[in-house]
Amino acid sequence: SKATGLIGGKPGPGGISSRVNLQTNSAQVIAIGQTAVPARLIYFGTSGTNNELLSMIYAHADCITSGFVSLAINNISTAFPTPTGAYAGILAIETADGTQTANPFTSVNGGLWGATDIGQGLTLSHFRWTYDADKLVSGLPQNIQFVVKGLPVYDPRKDTTVGGSGTQRANNESTWAYTYSGYDAGRNPACVELSYRLGWRKAGRVFAGMGEDPANIDYTSYIAAANVCDEVVDGGPRYLIDGLLALTTAHNDNLASIHASCGGRPID
Repeated sequence: SKATGLIGGKPGPGGISSRVNLQTNSAQVIAIGQTAVPARLIYFGTSGTNNELLSMIYAHADCITSGFVSLAINNISTAFPTPTGAYAGILAIETADGTQTANPFTSVNGGLWGATDIGQGLTLSHFRWTYDADKLVSGLPQNIQFVVKGLPVYDPRKDTTVGGSGTQRANNESTWAYTYSGYDAGRNPACVELSYRLGWRKAGRVFAGMGEDPANIDYTSYIAAANVCDEVVDGGPRYLIDGLLALTTAHNDNLASIHASCGGRPID
């Protein structure tokens, strides 16, 4: 059978918005490129004489990510981990990128989040509030929006075994990277599409993507497509991809979303 490959083309529209979702059964998503992520409340606990100490833990992506970029609370840019301005002195923020192997948070209020609560493989944040009625006249904010750098990707141009130059390997996810040498491969649609086909794993099992056999990939076509995506147009890359993919969405539909970012089409 022929190897799977990719041909680049024209870009498609993009854009993402996010609001707090208090339902723990919300759709599971992975973060691709540099993207806003949802805030799914998974823990709520209070302490103190008047329950004035409040912890809220959010899940933002059902995968590891490669860095928190920015935060907006009620659509206002907010510094973190130590907010200034309206939230100075009443809010502390901790983040976890999914690579944690122990409880990533300190002083979680409520007593129900402990040392064995890790959230490995999940991108999380902990908002620890000290309630102040004068500063929170309208109550706690309901719109939490982080922008993160998404999953690491495989870039065949950095793999000497398939015609590139470097130590990345298709069958070794620990060698994949979102950024190398100041370059964000995680935003290159060809690298994302190839990584989706290979699949991302937790504990050795594919949890996102297709888990395709690396031997069935036409790496030459992906190298060419990745280079097309990187061509400079108006001072920036020709094609970028930023967004979310739902784990419950069919592979063909997720691939179509990736292809739309660069006008690509598969070669079967």
